[in-house]
Amino acid sequence: MVTPVAAGPGQLNDALRRELLRLAGQEETAAASEAEGLRYWEAVPVGVVVHRRCAAALRDAADELLVRPPRRLEH
Repeated sequence: MVTPVAAGPGQLNDALRRELLRLAGQEETAAASEAEGLRYWEAVPVGVVVHRRCAAALRDAADELLVRPPRRLEH
């Protein structure tokens, strides 16, 4: 059993950023898998394009966490 640990806003941002980057990596892997075996003259399947766009969006969201300071929650 994992015991929850209280984390500050900075730690939560770091964890969220790592997860977004992990998901982006999975999207890139899916794109590469789907594109595997294509010849250079063949059209890129739509799924590859979508996976790559998703990966880019996830990386952009992760980068936003570096720019914006963590928000303080008001009680």
